[in-house]
Amino acid sequence: MGAFILHNYDKYSNRIMFTIAIAEKFQGKGYGKSALDRIVDFIFSDKSIRRIYIEVYETNVKAINIYQSCGFKKEGILQEHSFKNGEYINLVIMGLLNKEM
Repeated sequence: MGAFILHNYDKYSNRIMFTIAIAEKFQGKGYGKSALDRIVDFIFSDKSIRRIYIEVYETNVKAINIYQSCGFKKEGILQEHSFKNGEYINLVIMGLLNKEM
């Protein structure tokens, strides 16, 4: 159905990155939004975590819209950062602060 990975935890800065993937046959059914809401709640239940951030391909507009609907904000773009399907594409950095919840 999908995967959720926490990584790049920085104890000094109290931030963590995560990756979420939903299998294609389950996309567009609300599972991603539901999972994202639960993931954010789970991460921020640890009161020491003050920031969550994610990286998403700029071409993944559906994911960007879901992240924004959960409060994530676009913070920057890494230009031509990733190579996918024979071309270089931009990577969007998005973040959410615990105090914004």
